Amino acid sequence: MLTNLKRLGLAACISATGVVGTLIWERLAAENSNETVSGTPIAELKVAVRGVTRKPSQRLIWEPISEGSQLFVGETIRTASDAEASVEFVKSKTRIDLDPDSEIILEEVDGKLELNFLKGNLFVASASSGSDITLKAGDKNIALDGSEVSLTQDQKGKVDVTVLKGGSGLASSSAQIKIVSPQPNDLVYSVAKSGVEIAFEPPPAGYKLILEAGRRRDEMKPLAFTGTPESGKIQAPFKLGRLYWRLTAKPEEAGKPELASAAFRLNILAKTPVVLLKPEKDEVISLADLKAGELPLRWSNPSQLESLQLEVFKGRDFKNPLISETLEEGSVGHLARLTEPGDYNWRVSGRLKGKTEVVVGSLRPFRAVARKDLAIPIVISPRMDDVIPFQTFSERGLDLKWKPVEGAVSYKVTIVNKKSGSSEDREASSPLLRVDNLKAGDYSWSVRAIGPGDEVSKPSAVSTFGLQELMVFAWADGKTEADHRYFTSEPSVDLAWENGPASAVKWRVRLTAEREIASDGAWSLVGTTNMFKGLPHDGTYLAEVEALDAQARVIARAPKRRIAVAAQPLLEAPKFSAALGDEITAANNGSVEVTWDSVPGAAEYIVKYEGRSSSEVRVKETSSVLKRLMPGRYVLTLRSVDPSGRAGPASAPKAVIVPNKSDVKAPKLRRFEVQ
Repeated sequence: MLTNLKRLGLAACISATGVVGTLIWERLAAENSNETVSGTPIAELKVAVRGVTRKPSQRLIWEPISEGSQLFVGETIRTASDAEASVEFVKSKTRIDLDPDSEIILEEVDGKLELNFLKGNLFVASASSGSDITLKAGDKNIALDGSEVSLTQDQKGKVDVTVLKGGSGLASSSAQIKIVSPQPNDLVYSVAKSGVEIAFEPPPAGYKLILEAGRRRDEMKPLAFTGTPESGKIQAPFKLGRLYWRLTAKPEEAGKPELASAAFRLNILAKTPVVLLKPEKDEVISLADLKAGELPLRWSNPSQLESLQLEVFKGRDFKNPLISETLEEGSVGHLARLTEPGDYNWRVSGRLKGKTEVVVGSLRPFRAVARKDLAIPIVISPRMDDVIPFQTFSERGLDLKWKPVEGAVSYKVTIVNKKSGSSEDREASSPLLRVDNLKAGDYSWSVRAIGPGDEVSKPSAVSTFGLQELMVFAWADGKTEADHRYFTSEPSVDLAWENGPASAVKWRVRLTAEREIASDGAWSLVGTTNMFKGLPHDGTYLAEVEALDAQARVIARAPKRRIAVAAQPLLEAPKFSAALGDEITAANNGSVEVTWDSVPGAAEYIVKYEGRSSSEVRVKETSSVLKRLMPGRYVLTLRSVDPSGRAGPASAPKAVIVPNKSDVKAPKLRRFEVQ
């Protein structure tokens, strides 16, 4: 015991030392990190798609970063397997784009920036010449001076460099096929099913052109294309989004070299107009609810259109312009000043990026009113002409429900006694009112919404319900709980009940699984006092039956019946008579009599034997004679069959031996001739 305590104490000391050391290391790492990033930022993260992280040189912990984050010398930038990043350097405006699973270090050597590319796929674009940045990839050093470069480096350090534009001092590794358009990293607009046109200098005769594309530079696969390669133009079935692509040409004759273009990156967008979001089509705007009389307009720009132009027109057409403004780049919203009620239209148009073509947005109408009228409430429950037993109402009350109205702060419910004509108003703070002090009788009710300025909506449609002291009739067996065992292939139930009042002409029946809400079930109408109904599954159900008169009014109701529904078990297997022994030996004529004990409820039995020959017979008795069995060994089994024709499990097998001295011989073939 003492030894164990010493061991525990030693372990606690070691653990405490580790914790203290970790805290000290983290504090020092944080201080070093702060020192590292305290200088002037050299770049900014312009685009961050999903998981982009960084790690200062003096730390081991990666931290997530988002768009707009400032980057410093000594930091490592990494993208996850589904992430992308775009970094722009402050002075030169050089941009580098990182594909998924890529990593780069921002270093400084002799006062000059050096990008140490460790792995993944990288695209470099320099906005102007004179960029004093060097890209290091493996054993290659590339001076970024107005150039565009695409690189791939695998886990083993193998580097593939393609110079797409400019003079970096490196020749392209695969540029025997010259691409005319689209150029590297172009933004291309695609119309549905038309694809993207690729123009190039055709390879020499005797070569087969192949188009390859993929989301990553190192995962491009062949794609089918249309067009004639000899003309130098083809249509590529590129999907929307950003991808890499290239052309290769394989010689038809052996000995000739394969040709390839550079691997270009392309950004493909759908050629669609600006998508208007708010206000919605035909939306009614309350001028009284606007802050400073300004209406927020919202849209999205999936095609990245430039030079957006906002237009607002008074009226249902574009003849009376009210607002026409050129919007800031990248804007997705604007505050439009409205002062007068009336009908309006608005749209946002823009120019395709890098092109002169303008995509004009469609007009969207809306209406402005001085103060928007409250909507009319819509009644939900109870349903029209629903009849509620007065005893149930006395025990639980009744919930009047309706759909909520936008802008309403309260509601006023009017309940009318249809017999006396008297009415009363009740207030509700939510779209539900519970009533519990009404007398038996028929009622109608409606509801109105009340706004913050005491404005009142028009009343809802009138709904009716009844609180009736209904006559009660019984189920045929007088029970309210029962077990039901079905013989059908699918779950089912048989129901029967008493006639009820003499004026009853029809009955409606509802079966609801106990785990569901009974009031949501559907009623089935029948003209007799019994019903067979299929069910979706086994389980406990609640059965309801109501009697209806000639005017389809509920005049009586049976108590709810709780029914446990399950399949009737199959009959047990018969047992062979004990006198038969472990094995049965047939007579010389190949016959044998088999007997067994009767099974209660069995309508018949199945006798089956298998061996040199096989057969199956059905008998109603508890015995059977098998005749003219060939010599050999047989296996005999029995099964019980219930009145519904369902066969139960097989019995334990019984061996039957037919001796070789049996008189039963195999049949002989008669002589036959082949014509």
